[in-house]
Amino acid sequence: MAKILVVDDSPALLELYDFTLSSEGYKVDTAKDGVEGLKKVEEFKPDLVLLDILMPNKDGFETLKEMRANKETKETPVLLLTNVDEQSKVEEGLKLGATDYIVKFQQTPNQVVEEIRQVLQKSGKE
Repeated sequence: MAKILVVDDSPALLELYDFTLSSEGYKVDTAKDGVEGLKKVEEFKPDLVLLDILMPNKDGFETLKEMRANKETKETPVLLLTNVDEQSKVEEGLKLGATDYIVKFQQTPNQVVEEIRQVLQKSGKE
């Protein structure tokens, strides 16, 4: 089954998605900020990353930029999962190479899982 890395500064959200995705059979790892996220991307080699934007130490946009600049992670699908619901941020995230932009409060965890399935199927990882 596919490996998913969840990067978010909310312990409750990390726990929720760890449980939800593990229950669906995915291998899950978590990181509390972009610095830890980039380290885990190197070590865990996820098939997909769920990435928050607003985090301490290194935000999601900086993390995404660094992933896209690295030849080993530039093709890894990244779903930005955030509460920032501004069109300019959506456009910036997609321009930086995010696969999609999901606003947390507009999607249930099950809807996010369905989005993950679709992205992984398109990339041949599901």
